[in-house]
Amino acid sequence: MKRNYVIAFIIAIIALPSGFLATAHAQSQPTVSLSPSTFAATSVGQTFEVNLTISNVQSLWGWSVNITWDPTYLSLNSVSEGDFLTSQVGQTFFLNTPTNSTKGWCNINDASASLSSVASGSGTLAILKFATVQRCSQTTISSNVVLYGVLPASATVGTPQPEISPVSPTSQTTITTHTGAPPTANAGPNQTVPKGYTVIFNASQSVCEGNNPTYTWAFTDVTPQTLTGMITNYTFDNPAIYNVELTVQDSIGVGTSNVTITVTNETLTPLSIIISGVKSGSSISAGEEITFEVENSTLRNVPIENCQWDMGDKSSPQVTSTPVEKYGYSNDGTFNVRVTVHYTDGINQIGSTTVTIGQTSGPAPTPSNANSNTPSAPSSTPQATATPTFQATATNDQSLALPTAVLAILIGTTVFILFGSIFWLRKNSNMRQ
Repeated sequence: MKRNYVIAFIIAIIALPSGFLATAHAQSQPTVSLSPSTFAATSVGQTFEVNLTISNVQSLWGWSVNITWDPTYLSLNSVSEGDFLTSQVGQTFFLNTPTNSTKGWCNINDASASLSSVASGSGTLAILKFATVQRCSQTTISSNVVLYGVLPASATVGTPQPEISPVSPTSQTTITTHTGAPPTANAGPNQTVPKGYTVIFNASQSVCEGNNPTYTWAFTDVTPQTLTGMITNYTFDNPAIYNVELTVQDSIGVGTSNVTITVTNETLTPLSIIISGVKSGSSISAGEEITFEVENSTLRNVPIENCQWDMGDKSSPQVTSTPVEKYGYSNDGTFNVRVTVHYTDGINQIGSTTVTIGQTSGPAPTPSNANSNTPSAPSSTPQATATPTFQATATNDQSLALPTAVLAILIGTTVFILFGSIFWLRKNSNMRQ
């Protein structure tokens, strides 16, 4: 019987650290959100409140948040402090920077007036009052927050406040404005594109409150052309200026909108991605930094606004100001790298390549200059795609490895308890004899 108690005690001791750490980790992750998550307005000019709330936070000293919205559909009328900090710490420093109504942006900051006073639990951080500007099928209010904890007593002058990591720093509220009126058609922005590329027509920003809406696009390219569907496409082979009319009809009525498509004589060279610093047949370890670069000869003579990189491993897109990205993969596998180059004139180009981590590569293939005009997703700009490939090798993957110190402590504790239990059992056995 005693031996069974000892074994159960040993199992409980071994399991305790991991359970305790998991609980502590869960408690250290507060949640920040905008509330309500959805709001349906019934008239233009209607006002409503959105609260920035926090839950399950420990020892919060201050916070900062960027609020963004589309000023075409919404306006921010006022910002006021919530009662979460003031109810627990008393005096605070609350600062709302002037609202940028043109871009739809503001920054809000709040902090305890005392370096040692903090708040814990759940409550409202700020209250934002918005008004609808015009009808919309859907628009969003977004927040990106940073939380700050209290400084330790040993901190020196100038030490920044430690940050507290929420479950997610971003949140959104979705707004719709319906009034029972006929459709408001929206054909999207004007576009300037090179000849031979596919233009995407997108009417998803149109507002239809009736049933069974239909979308018709009409223009003349040598002969009259008619396209149907909320999202459709057309390849313009003849340089010219085209006036395209969108007609949206539902059970309430009809709405129209026009968009201008300017087709130039320019011919784009497909993008080619080069992987530099790696030799053919060499090995790349997981975590090792790889340099991806768009070949200069494939870039247009137009300033680049930014480059968006999809690394193919389900990580967040990487945005760079130049056509170069340095990245290290944490796991083995074959990844499709895709870059979208956004130019200041509104034209996008797309290129892609593949890289394999965890396998010795053969000779690097020659990049393909094949161009595809078939759109892979709705877009307001033309696309050019090239797909060279590359393979490399990773020597190991330590993404699931336990920290050495933690493993040593667990092993040492287990061995100590086992030997102590055996000694105790033998001593009691000798005493009974």
